[in-house]
Amino acid sequence: MRLHNTSQRFEQGTLEARAYTSLSRLLEARHWGMFNGGRRVPYSNQQEQGLSRSAKSGRGTDFLELQPYQPGDDVRHMDWKATARVGAPWLRAFEQERQRHCSVIVDQRSCLFFGSMAYTKSLLAAELAAITAWDHLLLGYSVRLVILSDEQVDEGDVLYSVERLSERLGLLARCNQQLGAWHSQSYSGSIAEAIEK
Repeated sequence: MRLHNTSQRFEQGTLEARAYTSLSRLLEARHWGMFNGGRRVPYSNQQEQGLSRSAKSGRGTDFLELQPYQPGDDVRHMDWKATARVGAPWLRAFEQERQRHCSVIVDQRSCLFFGSMAYTKSLLAAELAAITAWDHLLLGYSVRLVILSDEQVDEGDVLYSVERLSERLGLLARCNQQLGAWHSQSYSGSIAEAIEK
């Protein structure tokens, strides 16, 4: 059987499963990364809230320290107990939360449609990109999945939800399934150019 026979490509044979990925496999990759083995990771579905600590003090929920009042400081954070004890105004300082961002760039050009006896490089790239995107999204990061195909660089939007990432992985699966050894025209740009954009 030849790899580029499109009528037989998506049968359940082992050759197709080693050459191409599918949307169901990319959705299943949610459980292959750090969630493998039953590990529980905190999940936040709020869009703008960060889970990572920042070195900066600012508005947040985690108490950092007490600081003496400086003219211009926000009096809403006045610590009245410390002020009464010391006799001078003191403020509560909080640690600022920040949103973390992860960009995943996956190459799905026909030049990656080769491999060993096990899997093609394009299949591994797609599935590793899916694992990375799932892990970071479920850790509270915003994710951008950039797909480098034979025709273009598809940057896509920043993703905050499981539904949006699932849609984006559907596009990645379609790009992967369109690959074949017969493609001669390929996007001439490099991955470095895609990163600069």
